[in-house]
Parts: sequence; structure tokens; C-alpha cells
Amino acid sequence: TATQVTAPAEQCCGQPEYASAKQWTVAEAIRTQAFWVFALATSLIGLISSGLSLFNESVLTNQGFSKETFYNLITLTGTIGLLTKLPIGWIGERWSLNRLLTVGLVLQALCMVALPFINSMTGISAYGVGMGISGTITTVLFFTVWSKAFGREHLGQIQALAQLLTVVASAAGPIVFARCLQQFGSYSPAFMFLAGVSSLFAVWSWFVPLPNRIPTSKATAPIPIRPSAEITSSSMT
Repeated sequence: TATQVTAPAEQCCGQPEYASAKQWTVAEAIRTQAFWVFALATSLIGLISSGLSLFNESVLTNQGFSKETFYNLITLTGTIGLLTKLPIGWIGERWSLNRLLTVGLVLQALCMVALPFINSMTGISAYGVGMGISGTITTVLFFTVWSKAFGREHLGQIQALAQLLTVVASAAGPIVFARCLQQFGSYSPAFMFLAGVSSLFAVWSWFVPLPNRIPTSKATAPIPIRPSAEITSSSMT
């Protein structure tokens, strides 16, 4: 019979592929900070997105912009999201996902703080670009982080729980904005509050690494080798 030796697993694009050091269950995953920082941060972004999708026109018209500006903003944000998906995905394969989340949250916080004070088309365009990039970062991370952090064996259950939190937060988004307008007569307090929460999550995610991982390049794959006797006899013939 052929003997076996081991060789390193292949690498992609010159970079070692990473896999979870263990296959985490849902019960184990929810006891980690990494799960909660990503689940709650993406839920927060879902809350903001759903609230703005319903009230963005009202926000802009209250600041003196026309409905056409609202439609142009939607187009710009969507276009930026499409154009940046590939480069952000490329960055996510080569940079710490928790740090990438921080970038997205900081960008979102800046957009929230700036929005009530924007009164020019240049400002609206910059806001649309920022929100488009931030939203793309969230989308890429949500469909990437769970398998990289916790493995694939229980991926469906872990991602389903995170998705549940996102759905609940998205349902609450319009309520938050509506209550803010009703109580304060302006959306600005909601923007400032959400910017502050985004900033707190940004700091948290910067210091919370993913659970322990090992590079699969250190994993081994069996390679069959002919016995030395077979090699000797082949060379003599």
C-alpha cells in the first residue's frame, strides 16, 4: 500500500486562507464578544437604514431640498454600493474584519452627525457616497464574518440568530425616527444619538478580535507516495 505524507494546503492570492480553530455552536458563539459586536452593529445599521429609507424624503425636504434630490440620493447610494462591493470584499479577505467594521461604523457616525447640517448638493453627494460605502461594508461583513469566526458546521443557526436581531432592529427603525419627530419636532436628536451609538460600537469592534483562528496553510493534506521498493523496481526496469 502507498504511504502518505502531508503537504500544506493551497493559498489564495499569495495569502494564507483562514478557518476557525474550532466549530462553534450557537451556545458557544453567543458567549463571545465577537458575536455580539458584529450582530448588534449590523442590527444598528439595519435600524438606521430602514428608518432613513422611510423618512429620508421628509428629512431632506425639511432641510430645503426637493423630491428630485431624494431620488438622486437613492440612485447615488445604490450605485456607490454596487461599485464598492468588489474592492471592499477584497479588503475583507486581507484585513481584520473587526477593524473593517470600525471603519464602516465611523463613516456612518460621521454621516449621521453631518446630515442635519447639510444644505448643498455637494454635501448631499458626499453623504450619499459615505452611506453607500458604509452600507456595503456591512453587507460584506454580514455574509463573511460568521463562517470565518465560528466555522461552518453550525453556520446556519448562528447566522439565523444574527439575522433575527437585524430584522427586529430594522422593524424598530421607522418607529425611532417617527417618535423623535413627534417628540422633538426634528430628526436631529435621533441622528446624534445614533451617531454616538455607532461611535461606541466602532471603539468596541476595534478591540474585539475574532475568536482564535488557524491558517489552513498549516493544515495538512495527504499525498500518496509509492513505497520505496516499488520505486526501486521501477527504476531498474
